[in-house]
Amino acid sequence: MSVGMLLMSVSITIFSWYASECFEEFDLQTPSSELGSKFKSTGIAAGILFVAAYAFFKVYRRALRARAASMIEDHTRALNDPASGLRAAWEEARVERQARMRAEMQADHPEDYEQYVLDEQEDAAAAAASGASGAAGDGAIAKGDGFDSLE
Repeated sequence: MSVGMLLMSVSITIFSWYASECFEEFDLQTPSSELGSKFKSTGIAAGILFVAAYAFFKVYRRALRARAASMIEDHTRALNDPASGLRAAWEEARVERQARMRAEMQADHPEDYEQYVLDEQEDAAAAAASGASGAAGDGAIAKGDGFDSLE
């Protein structure tokens, strides 16, 4: 990651400090048919550094995802196992945090809180009208539940 960040910083520095040495002269009125290859050798080198930095980033991210996959799977399995108690503790902490945030909104921003309550009631009415119970199935963690942010 450090190599990628260094390459990205160097390429951006070259592009910003030496723009006139990276590109041929053109302005906003130059027709696209006349642009052609407006990169000078310095611009090509900076572009290559930029692409290399991006490649380093993608390789690093893929390696992190591979290393974390088993830990994520184990944690997801533990959250879905009722015997572990992790999901119950997580839900309890979430409900407590939500109540604290609601009280803070009510105290600090009463107009926003009123709108929040109205929106919440409308959502509940819409869910009841569509026959949805508002529950997320069996409570199992699945892809798309916010636990797939590594994708």
